Amino acid sequence: MRFILAAALFFVGALPAIAQTFTGAMSGSWWDASRSGEGQFITFESVGTRNVVYVAYFTYTPDGRATWHVGNADYAPGATSISIPLVTGSGARFGNAFSANDVQVANAGTATLEFVSCRQMRMQHSGMAGITLNLSRLVGPLAGADCNDQPPPTASLTGVLSGSWWNASRSGEGQFVTFETQGSRNVAYVAYFTYTPEGAATWLVGNADIPIGATSITIPVITGSGARFGANFSSGDVQIQAAGSVTLTFTGCNGLTLAYSGAHSFTHSLQRLVGPLTGLGCTVRTAPLIAQPDLQQMHTLISPDTNFTYQVAVWTPPGYVAGSGLHPVIYAADMEPQVLTLKNTVRAAGYNAVVVAVGNGGPDRRFVDYTFPGANAYHRFLVHQLMPYVETQFRVDRTRRTFVGYSLSGSFAAVTLALDDPAARRWSSIISVDGSFWHQTQDVYNVEQAMFNASSSLPVKIYLVAAANMEGITAFRQRMEARGYQGLQLRQQNYALDHGAVLAPGIADGLAWVFGGN
Repeated sequence: MRFILAAALFFVGALPAIAQTFTGAMSGSWWDASRSGEGQFITFESVGTRNVVYVAYFTYTPDGRATWHVGNADYAPGATSISIPLVTGSGARFGNAFSANDVQVANAGTATLEFVSCRQMRMQHSGMAGITLNLSRLVGPLAGADCNDQPPPTASLTGVLSGSWWNASRSGEGQFVTFETQGSRNVAYVAYFTYTPEGAATWLVGNADIPIGATSITIPVITGSGARFGANFSSGDVQIQAAGSVTLTFTGCNGLTLAYSGAHSFTHSLQRLVGPLTGLGCTVRTAPLIAQPDLQQMHTLISPDTNFTYQVAVWTPPGYVAGSGLHPVIYAADMEPQVLTLKNTVRAAGYNAVVVAVGNGGPDRRFVDYTFPGANAYHRFLVHQLMPYVETQFRVDRTRRTFVGYSLSGSFAAVTLALDDPAARRWSSIISVDGSFWHQTQDVYNVEQAMFNASSSLPVKIYLVAAANMEGITAFRQRMEARGYQGLQLRQQNYALDHGAVLAPGIADGLAWVFGGN
């Protein structure tokens, strides 16, 4: 397939490497939900200092056969629209009979992509006059590489390996591979753009759930027929046929192995067709991950957002064993006073949750990270660096994330909730233990106001522990109750204890409410 775009890739002038709109995190599988049975694989990749978009449209011919249109174009930082010349192919054969010399290329029109947001695009095709496709993700964001994320080094099949791939000896066909997420699921998706035994363009597509940390995945693939291209398309016409299976195996950031089993059986080594995803990159993690039951490990993360180095404790519960599935995850600031209490409570109650506690860096640092203006950067560290680091390596359930904060980090709990993306909320529950809502009260209220302005939907459980800071906590609770947030479950529990003594019972009662709901 690579020769199809060779001229475009190597004879266009250099462009800046970082796009301001289209980004590598937008790579993946897309579709117009009203046109089930066809779809698009779109990747935003880098070659040197250039940004390159690659589009593969799997669709149908006018007489109802599966076909594909593919193409690429350079795009400039800040672009809100990209026009991409498309081609299709014929002449070659699938599998062991394939020869690059047999490939014949024909123009297939032009696709125009329009940026809407990180999770939405619009697309027009010159062969579909008057039709605009409203594209959304077919599966979901890339695993560990969502919008604005800072992906960690990897030793398994994760989001940064998504993109366009090929075997250099088989120019004229290729694969699009993505590793995406949907709720608590991790999903591998493959599209193989190739040819029929008769030499017509065709596609094989499929997906399969993939365990966190897996280095190999087998994906059943299908092909389609019956529908028509463009204005004549109808999902009701689509007929699906099984087409074998594809097994993908991780060999490095720039290498995969593809083994096909079906009408033929063969194995190919793949390399990136273009390059790494724009703005994300990929590095291989060389140190082995140790994840055993009832084990605490220390990790070091350097945050470019806060310009600080954090010590992070990750504790896996006694039930973290092979085959135990996904575990709830508790993220906590203020590791020093909290981590032992959290571990003991989770162990004693059998909550089977992974505990991730971030060191506070000392008393002075607490007033940098947990208060404004530094709280904005610390929130980005939590959700865009720490979460991808943990959730691409440990078997945690992304739909059951709890944040626990104490004192200053307890009032920060309200801040990280308010700064979260209302279109893709990360926190399912918040426990604030005697939060310092007396400090920077108006700043906390301002971010809460912005959250309410953005959306009145807040499907989150919030447990407020009140002792020495009861007055400010009560005022915050009353403010939240007056909003009438949809889906919010809110409880305040008052204690006749001092600020230090309330930590352990506050955590225990908060976790009991979050996990038990009573």
